[in-house]
Amino acid sequence: MKRVDTLARLGMALIAFVLMTSHMEGLAHANPFLGKWRAVAETRGGARTMVPKAVVMIIEFAGGGKFRQTVKMGKKTSAPELGEWKILDGKLVVKAGVSKGRRTTRVFKYRRKGKSLLLSMKVDKETVVLQLRRAR
Repeated sequence: MKRVDTLARLGMALIAFVLMTSHMEGLAHANPFLGKWRAVAETRGGARTMVPKAVVMIIEFAGGGKFRQTVKMGKKTSAPELGEWKILDGKLVVKAGVSKGRRTTRVFKYRRKGKSLLLSMKVDKETVVLQLRRAR
């Protein structure tokens, strides 16, 4: 259950990052993000863990810097996190939350690896990498 909570927190952080701004710096860098992505795995401390089938985290990067994230755990769906995203100094910045008063900003390193988008950030002194694949 701790990994599910970590994934939800990481997803919420990503949403918060997206809400930070409504414009994008370098549209050419933004293109790899556009569309809907599903979290499939997490790597923490070198150990890779698949996202449980009961957990569905969808992250959407829309044009104009709009961001949306939803997390479904079993039959329960959390309130969507809405916000903004942009590329700044070669990093993905997301500002998002379930309400404007609860938005947070997160900064991610990113890279494409085959069909996956890898987002990494520091969480409690360790690097966590979230692997995303295009959602169907």
